[in-house]
Amino acid sequence: MTKKTFTRREMARSNLKDILNFYPISESNAFKIARVTRSTWRRWLAGTANPPPATVELIRIMALGEPPAAGWDGFRFAGGFFYDDHGHEYTPGDLRALQLYKIHSIRYIALLKQIENERRAQNEKAAPQDGQKPMLRIVK
Repeated sequence: MTKKTFTRREMARSNLKDILNFYPISESNAFKIARVTRSTWRRWLAGTANPPPATVELIRIMALGEPPAAGWDGFRFAGGFFYDDHGHEYTPGDLRALQLYKIHSIRYIALLKQIENERRAQNEKAAPQDGQKPMLRIVK
């Protein structure tokens, strides 16, 4: 018995259905994000045509409520690639990487602030006694 293999576009179609079922986005909003005709959208959902993976990835990113950047209003899709309003080409992996970069950079900044606050609290607790030099404080 052979295992059925799926193409990238077939996987994108199943991912599109998963996004619509499990993410907090309506089908009409996803349709608006994809910027395709109604007949193309229906073919994607019916399985007679497969959506570009970049389109599906952008819908997933938008479904999370965090677009990759605020200035991506003039985007378009061609040949499974995402093009921003400056003509830069992005693959689905690039879009995923941008989203992960944004998430991790926010977490990293929050972690740095937490560490700084803990060090500040330690410095304030350890007040210098007579004859000791004061501990260095973190200054921005």
